[in-house]
Amino acid sequence: MRRKGPIIAAILACAALAFGLLHIFSIRFSIGDIYPAYSSLRADPLGTRALYESIVHLRGVEAERSFQPLDRMEGAEHVTLLFTGLRISALDRNATNFPKRLIEFAEQGARVVIGLDARDTGMNEIHEYQDGTRPGERPAEPETKAMDAEPDAPSDTVASWLNELYVLPHEEPLAPDELQARRTDGAARELPETVAWPGLWQVERANDEWAVVYERKEAAVVLERAYGAGSIVFCSDSYLLSNEALWRDREPEFLNWLIGEADQVRFVETHHGLSERIGVMTLIRAFRLHGVLAGLVVLAVLFVWRQNAPLIPPDTRTKGGEPEEEVIMGRDVHSGMIALLKRAVPRRALLATCVDLWAAEHRTPDGADTDEAQRVRNHLAQYSESDVKNPVPLYRTIGRIIKERKSL
Repeated sequence: MRRKGPIIAAILACAALAFGLLHIFSIRFSIGDIYPAYSSLRADPLGTRALYESIVHLRGVEAERSFQPLDRMEGAEHVTLLFTGLRISALDRNATNFPKRLIEFAEQGARVVIGLDARDTGMNEIHEYQDGTRPGERPAEPETKAMDAEPDAPSDTVASWLNELYVLPHEEPLAPDELQARRTDGAARELPETVAWPGLWQVERANDEWAVVYERKEAAVVLERAYGAGSIVFCSDSYLLSNEALWRDREPEFLNWLIGEADQVRFVETHHGLSERIGVMTLIRAFRLHGVLAGLVVLAVLFVWRQNAPLIPPDTRTKGGEPEEEVIMGRDVHSGMIALLKRAVPRRALLATCVDLWAAEHRTPDGADTDEAQRVRNHLAQYSESDVKNPVPLYRTIGRIIKERKSL
């Protein structure tokens, strides 16, 4: 039991540590703040998890998350693809593969919704960032600097969509009551007349193929264009899709128009840096082999336990049916003999017992003591009981007597 104590304590300590780590990670994953802003896996105000779970409970519409790269994504017909919180760098004029791939989805019949991440250029003063800072308190990121202007692009353009749409900050500061977008005359009548629009990006178009749906102070913020059997909706802010907007500024008519008449709404997560990599754990989840994995873990634990403590009691009987001697683990023959002598022979009788055992090996044929054994017994009888209690000097004297006898 003394050997098993440290092992049991180590196992309990590891179990407590694992439980604590799992509890901490479960809290972080339930909140979702470890994920990028506007991710459908994020449950705080900057995420879009509330919208995802709301669509999940709708009848006739399927909601899913996509972690596949765009070049591997298939089945875009009658599907709405949501790209929320898109960074400005994705619309760089040199990054043309991304916009062209979205146009291919639209031509196949998909409705592609693009919502920019406008947090870095300021939000409504009543909305604070997750870290407590307000608009204007964060330093501008390099990607928000004005890019080299195209021939027909405004000078302060920070990004463009294939030289058709130009994203730039609003020209004039806006008052809190002006952070709203108004529906244009050509937009659908079922849309709300005004919606909250705290982001300060605005969009300028190079042609009339893009229809303006919402504008703020005559600057477009929501645009739509048809591509083949589908369409693309371009929003300068993703705020209305966030969890915060569904709590403070809920606009169900706008969201219904944004999703369209799709059979499936796909929340794309790849532009957030969340992609699916095929590995062992991916295959285990895909084929539901969690029970097999748990069984292997149990077998590994039993194997380690078996190496330290047998699961079955040892066989204490020999082949002939006679019991074997008890085996004491952790001691050799010498230490075992010493422990046996300490328990069975008193200190004062130790030397006499040794003499008796030695004399028994040197008896005459008729069973009597030899002269040498008798001499040793006589010499032992000359000492008092106090001398016998300390047998070391007397043992050395008897050893010299026997040695002298053998040399004669």
